Amino acid sequence: MAPGTVSPVAASYADSSAHGVVIADGYGISISVKSGHLHISDGIGRARRERRIPRVPRTMQRLVILGSTGMITTEAIRWLDDAGISWVHLAHDGRTIAISGPQTQDARLLRAQSRAYMDGDLAAVGQEITRYLLGVKLAGQADNVSRYFGAESAASIIRQHAGSLHSTDSPNSAEGRAAECYWSVWSGRVAVPWSPMDMTKVPANWYGFTQRPNLHGTQPINGNATDPVNACLNFAYKLGEVACVHACHMFGLHPALGISHTDKANRDSLALDILEAIRPALDRIVLDRMAPDGAIPYHHGKPAYFDRRWVHENPDGSVRLVAPLTHSIASHAAELSEAIEPHAHKLAKMLADAGSGIITVKRPVKSSRATGIHRGTATARLRPGVTIAQVIPDELWRQIEPIIPPRPREGANGRTPAMPAREIIACAILRYSLGVGWSDIPAYKRIVNVWRDHLVKSGAWPKVESLVKDAGHLAALVA
Repeated sequence: MAPGTVSPVAASYADSSAHGVVIADGYGISISVKSGHLHISDGIGRARRERRIPRVPRTMQRLVILGSTGMITTEAIRWLDDAGISWVHLAHDGRTIAISGPQTQDARLLRAQSRAYMDGDLAAVGQEITRYLLGVKLAGQADNVSRYFGAESAASIIRQHAGSLHSTDSPNSAEGRAAECYWSVWSGRVAVPWSPMDMTKVPANWYGFTQRPNLHGTQPINGNATDPVNACLNFAYKLGEVACVHACHMFGLHPALGISHTDKANRDSLALDILEAIRPALDRIVLDRMAPDGAIPYHHGKPAYFDRRWVHENPDGSVRLVAPLTHSIASHAAELSEAIEPHAHKLAKMLADAGSGIITVKRPVKSSRATGIHRGTATARLRPGVTIAQVIPDELWRQIEPIIPPRPREGANGRTPAMPAREIIACAILRYSLGVGWSDIPAYKRIVNVWRDHLVKSGAWPKVESLVKDAGHLAALVA
C-alpha cells in the first residue's frame, strides 16, 4: 500500500459518528464508563477506535451496536438510561438482539390499544389510525416517484389510491394497489452505481432493482435479500422498526399489540404499523445511494460509486451489508426517531381519547438535534462577511427548492416577520450542520427551529443537508 494511503478496513472503522448516532462494530467491542464518560472501544485488528462521550454537552442521541463479540457493562447501561439515550444491538442478519430506551406505562392506554384491533369495540378507531398511517405513507411514495423518477402519472395514481383510503372499508387493499404501482416504477430504473471495474465482477442480479421479493421465491418480501438494493431496504426498514419500538415505549404503547398487522409470535406488530408512515423516508435513504434512471450520485464532485466490498454473499445466494455501508445507513437512526415521534404521539392520543378514563399522553420531547450538535452549544464561528448566497449558492438552491415542502405555519398571531425560505434554510444549515452559534446568525431563532422541525417531519431535511454538505464549500465559511 502506498505511503499516506488508508486501508479499506481502517477507513471503515474511522470515527463514523454522524447525526448524533454512535455506531459500535467489529470484534472485541467494549462499552464502559471511565471518569464519568461513556468509553467505546471497537474495530477490527489494527483498525481500532477509542471514543469518550461526555454527559454534557449532549452529542449522542442513539447508540447502535452492530458487532457480535465484546461486552457492555451494567454501569454503561445505567449511564445511557440516565442520559435518556436509546440503544439497540442488531445481529448481522438483521435480528434485534437487545433494545432499550426511555419508557412510560399506562395500563389504561394498553387496554385501549388492545381494543382497537379488528374485532375489538374500538375497531373504528383502529381503522382511522390505519387510514392515517397509510395516508402518510402513500403521500411520501407519490413524492418519491415524482422526485426521483419524474413519474408524475404514477404519482397521480398513488395519490388517487390515497384519496380512496377513507371511502373503503379495506384501506389495506388500496395501499396494496398503490404499492404495485410504486414498486413497478422502481423496477428496471434503480441501478446500483458500481464502478466500471466492479461491474464486471458482480453477479448480474446485483446490477439493480427488479422486484421487491427476493429471487428465492420461498422467503417473505422482507426476508433475506438476493441483491444489494433490497438488502439496503431491509437494513433501513429494520432501523426504522427499531425507531418505532422506541417510540412505542416512549408513549406507553406496546409494540407487539398490532392494529393493522395481525398478531404473531415474536413480532412487534404495532411497530410495523407505525413503520408505514416512514417507509418513504427510508426509501429515500437508499435511493440517495443508488442511481435512479442512471443518475450516479456525486460526492465532493466525484462519482459516489458503490463498492462491491460493502456487500457479502452468503452460500445460499442471499446478501448482507457490511461496514462502512451499514454505518452510513445506521447513522440516520436519530433522524428516523425524530420523524416517527409525531406519528406515534398522534396514534397514542387517538387511542387515549377513545379509551375509558382520563389518559394523558405526553407530547414528543424535542431532542438535542439529530445532527449530533447540541442545541445550546456553539462549536464553530462564522467568518465575517459570509452571505446567504455563499451558504446556499444559486446552483445549489435550484436543486434544493423543488424538494422543500409547503411553507409551515409560523405563528397564530401573524406578527412573525416573514423570511425567504432560502435564508431560513441557510440559517438552519449554519446552526445544525456547522454548529455556528445563534449570535453569529442574522435570523430569528424560533422561525428557523419551526422550519427545521417541519423539514425533519416531512423527511426533506436529510436530503437538503446532504445536498449542501456534498457541495463541499461549508468548511470555508467558518473560522
